Amino acid sequence: MQAYRLYTLALAGAPEVGSMNRLRENTKISSQAKWRLAAAYAQMGRSEVAQQLVNSLNTTVKDYRELSRNYGSGLRDEAMILETLVLMKDMDRAGNVAKRISERLSSGNWYGTQTVAYSLLAIGKFVGNSSIDDEFKFA
Repeated sequence: MQAYRLYTLALAGAPEVGSMNRLRENTKISSQAKWRLAAAYAQMGRSEVAQQLVNSLNTTVKDYRELSRNYGSGLRDEAMILETLVLMKDMDRAGNVAKRISERLSSGNWYGTQTVAYSLLAIGKFVGNSSIDDEFKFA
């Protein structure tokens, strides 16, 4: 939650750099929190710090479904990873994640509102930052 709060402040143009640096030094930070913190750094133009945070992290998340506190899921977390990769301009890795998310959304499985919304938001940012042809179509 702390990493998400810091990301939100960075989005608002008011990053808390001291808190971000303190959290970055925490050795017990989860990989999901590292991805969100990397997004905060990338949002404020510090992509090199973001890259250091996620260099050794995987872009896949074991599936889970949280139905309290944050309504998270593995797919929602992968969408957050996609958003971070787009912010970092790492479009090669982002493309693989976007494809995986797209395949899962097309599977016909049920996903919660937050999972679908974050997935579509991240794919939208990916498509908006790439040179996809005008012929791009989806349903």
